[in-house]
Amino acid sequence: MTMTMRRLRRGIAAAAGGAMTAAAMLAAPGAGPAAAQTLEASDGDLLTAADLVDVCGAKGGEELAIKARILCYGYLSGAMQFHRALTGSGEYTPVACPAVPATRREAAAALLHWAEARTDLEAMTPIEALMRAAKAEWPCE
Repeated sequence: MTMTMRRLRRGIAAAAGGAMTAAAMLAAPGAGPAAAQTLEASDGDLLTAADLVDVCGAKGGEELAIKARILCYGYLSGAMQFHRALTGSGEYTPVACPAVPATRREAAAALLHWAEARTDLEAMTPIEALMRAAKAEWPCE
C-alpha cells in the first residue's frame, strides 16, 4: 500500500472512530473545528505525481478506493476548470485540446496511461503530471 493510500486509510479510520462527518457537523448546533480535528490536513495531500496516480488508480468498491477516486476526481475537476478559465479568454495557449471537454474519468484514464511508462513520478508535481498526460492525450494542432 502506498503512502498516499495509508494516509487516506488513517483519515477514514479516524472519521469512523467517532468523529462527526461534515454533514453531521453542519447539522449539529455548536459543533465546530474541534470536532473535526481527528482528521489531519495531510491525510489527503497530493504532494507528488505518484500520489495523484495512486488515488486515481484506486480500484474496487471498498470505502478507501471510493474516497481515493473522489479525491482524484476533485483534483482533476479543479485543474480542468482552472485550465479552461485561463485559456478561455484566448490570452493563454491551451496545454491540451480535446475535441470536446474531457470528463474526469477520461482525464484520469489519460493520466494513468501516461504514467505507466514513467519512473520519475516522485520527482514531479501532480499538476505537472496531469498537464503532461493531457498534452500527450489531446495534443493541440
